[in-house]
Amino acid sequence: MGAAAHDVLSNIQNYGHSVRPDLTSLEPRWLAASPYLEQEHLLDLTSLDVQTLLFALALTHLEAARDDYAIVKYEESLNLDSLAAELRRLVDRHAIKWRQQEFYVVEFRSRLKEVIDNDLLFRLDKQSHREATESGGLLKYWYGVPDKERRNLATCFWRHKDDAIKGGLGPWHKQARAIILEMYEEIHVTGLRLTIDDDVRDWRIMSELRVGIEAAQSTSVTYFAALDLTLSTPSSTRLFLNRLYNMSASRLVRPALAAAKRTAPRAAIRSYATPAATPVDAKPPVALFGLDGTYASALYTAAAKQSALEPTAKALSSLQAVLKADPKVQTLIAAPTLQDNDKAQIIAELEKHTGGVDKTGTVKNFLQALAENNRLGLLESVAEKFGTLISAAKGELELVITTAQPLDAKLRTRLEAALQKSEYSQGKKLKVVTKVKPEILGGLVVEIGERTIDYSVSNKIARLNKLLTEAI
Repeated sequence: MGAAAHDVLSNIQNYGHSVRPDLTSLEPRWLAASPYLEQEHLLDLTSLDVQTLLFALALTHLEAARDDYAIVKYEESLNLDSLAAELRRLVDRHAIKWRQQEFYVVEFRSRLKEVIDNDLLFRLDKQSHREATESGGLLKYWYGVPDKERRNLATCFWRHKDDAIKGGLGPWHKQARAIILEMYEEIHVTGLRLTIDDDVRDWRIMSELRVGIEAAQSTSVTYFAALDLTLSTPSSTRLFLNRLYNMSASRLVRPALAAAKRTAPRAAIRSYATPAATPVDAKPPVALFGLDGTYASALYTAAAKQSALEPTAKALSSLQAVLKADPKVQTLIAAPTLQDNDKAQIIAELEKHTGGVDKTGTVKNFLQALAENNRLGLLESVAEKFGTLISAAKGELELVITTAQPLDAKLRTRLEAALQKSEYSQGKKLKVVTKVKPEILGGLVVEIGERTIDYSVSNKIARLNKLLTEAI
């Protein structure tokens, strides 16, 4: 164990009492299961059976698996294999015997019209989500960002199909359906049945129902994706950036549990750091996906406004080293049952290992935001994605090599040299990042820019299983 990691563990007192094996007594009981973090949008974990609860926790890792997720098959759009791996980890960690269970999934494929009322669409979506959450059974709501053709994917995971039907009966859903023809050129809603086998050995997804734009106006299956912003025009691009970055305090990092105590107007909500007096171009250099990408992008914006990108990068690098030095630290901070005093002690210890470079308090505020939203477990992945943004800002191209075992130095050098000379490098300097993931079993996965080359054993097995399943 590294000295820094050892200090973090040894100086956090009495944290163990918060990590209880009784999953039905989770405290805090609320989980952020959508982009909306106000109290009325949070999932009540005590309303779920143990298996569904674990699945809901695994769904917090849901993200796009590829950039063209809006047009490829659903199974290929999202990181469902990674979700299954996370669910297996949770099942093993809590010694739960997983029995085959089905969940209901709704897939939304849409194409927006060129000119729409984005504010209206956002408001309808948010209120519809509140309705669905109150009705019960909604485990996860995720939506992407429209591509250059204004196409997008959104999805909902429900406990049961009946929950999905009930969740779409409210007045806000009715209003959302009424404006479909006004907002969308195309929309397709597909009901899917997700089956997770015994012991989470495998998963499969089958289509149950598909409706088009006219039928969707009358169906009450569920609500429709919002923040579906048309990015092909400068005005809508500015609107998107304004919502995603400049208003991150209220929509991305607002403390979930503080919503019940909220009395001040929106202008008083704390952000990562106090904005600089002089306007700056704080736009992240590349778009990132996933919740960790969202946090990394918001942190980049806050640091840029404080002219603190380099100090922030150094502080995150130091924290990343602490987490990598001992997996126990990562396990501790990711525990879903940490109490407020536990989080305060963790943040205090982590701050000691930022290298003293966080003069603006940006990283401190960021850690507090993660803790308040029960997202400290994302710290390492946020740090990685923040590094991606810094590399992009410097004109570097990140090369990520993932193997089941630590990569041999000679092989790493050969791979880097070969890819540097290839068209994949785009003539940029490569920044090599190595990762170890035993779950890929063998081989390697190379990610460079927007390309992924998967030569892992797990991928080959998955393809073989798919062929066998289709053959049967």
